Amino acid sequence: MNGLIRTGIVEESAAGTCRVRLDDATCAGCSGRCGVGFRSPRATIDVPGNAAVGARVEVEATCAGFARASGLVFGLPLGMVAVGMLAVAAFDLSEGWLIAALVVGLTLTAGLARRSLAPAATMLRQL
Repeated sequence: MNGLIRTGIVEESAAGTCRVRLDDATCAGCSGRCGVGFRSPRATIDVPGNAAVGARVEVEATCAGFARASGLVFGLPLGMVAVGMLAVAAFDLSEGWLIAALVVGLTLTAGLARRSLAPAATMLRQL
């Protein structure tokens, strides 16, 4: 699977950008419980393309953006825990430093997740 596909209806269309209200959707082989809405769970997104207002469209986002986001969300806290474990072992520190490293990793993740990652590339296709 190379991308996530959602269907929806164009609410606004101007200057090569369409605002699409996404249907409740599921991916192939998925129950849809995650609520993924192309980077964040939202029902309306702006997509480059031209379609008439009220037209039924299909929006596809590549999985690469989701892979990068997953790497940040899971990798940064795990990396900080590993650094904390090494510091605790190497410098004979208390385990409280391990917890502090995890909290720092989670805080950095929360701050960076929304700011640094570009939205997944999307493609609009009229149905």
